[in-house]
Amino acid sequence: MVVNGEPVALQVFIGVEQAYSRIIKEGDDVNLRCVATNLQSNHAVEWSARDPLPTLIGDTGTVNNDRFKLVSSPFGNHQVLDISIQGVLRGDAGDYVCTVYEPIQTGGRVIVTSSSVTLSVFHFPDESFPMCSLLDPPQ
Repeated sequence: MVVNGEPVALQVFIGVEQAYSRIIKEGDDVNLRCVATNLQSNHAVEWSARDPLPTLIGDTGTVNNDRFKLVSSPFGNHQVLDISIQGVLRGDAGDYVCTVYEPIQTGGRVIVTSSSVTLSVFHFPDESFPMCSLLDPPQ
């Protein structure tokens, strides 16, 4: 779909504690950001995830989990849609998809574009878990 000669575009990012990082540990707070540009007035933007994770609807803010917060910031023909996950768990790992779609009056929708990001969550043992380490050899 093209708006004013420019196609609708999406960028998706994963951030951890305000700094974008590739290493996400269990318990971290995570932000997923979708930036949609060149939107038409009838376009909607949403985040979704595979089951059993919740579907996250952008315009209505529907989230079926207290740890997930959805924030939409529209401006002009652009929209930023963030998912904040408090205390990420290993079960939150997986693919998250940001989709721009056009609702159809008779029901359903036409997908304009989508982009996905994979959230990987690392689990590290707690301090009571036995750990091995290399010691400097005696001198």
